[in-house]
Amino acid sequence: KIAIHKSINELSEEREMTGWVRAIYARTEEELQKSNDLYEQNKKLENELKELKNIVNDDTSELAQGNDIIDLDFSVKEFKQQKDVTWDELFMVVAKQCILGNFSNNENNIRSVIANFIGKVIGLQNLSVIQEDNNFRENFEKIKIQFLSLGYIDVSIQTYSASNRPASLWNLTKKGLKYFGDIIAIRKKMV
Repeated sequence: KIAIHKSINELSEEREMTGWVRAIYARTEEELQKSNDLYEQNKKLENELKELKNIVNDDTSELAQGNDIIDLDFSVKEFKQQKDVTWDELFMVVAKQCILGNFSNNENNIRSVIANFIGKVIGLQNLSVIQEDNNFRENFEKIKIQFLSLGYIDVSIQTYSASNRPASLWNLTKKGLKYFGDIIAIRKKMV
């Protein structure tokens, strides 16, 4: 018996034993398939993101921005409302959420803060009703594309470690950070 134990110890010390996995750490086929599916979904989303980045225009002078008005139409049940909001107002909402960190800049959180802002503007505080509105969904995509086109945000795909699900994260670009600073910074009073 001692000879067997010595041999096993010598084998484990001499060789790395690559390929050996303890049974408690082995992954099931279902887990491997799920991991592969997530990997494929992540690659697909990254390719879509690259395509979006390729259409971004460097000259943004012809794009609506700043104090330009964006018309947001809502028809939630019997509630119909149209309010004028500036691109700067929307950007402030998005930028503040983006700089909080800790995945606060994931697309679902961005959608919620925009819905909350819109709810305050139009006087409707039910966020779920606003987010379920087809016009809101269209407006949200319009806002996302506009800020991407202006070069203020960059969208990346990352995986939450806890749930292992990919998430779309909105990040401010250097241009976006500078613009945010220009809008929010306190100016010196001229004497």
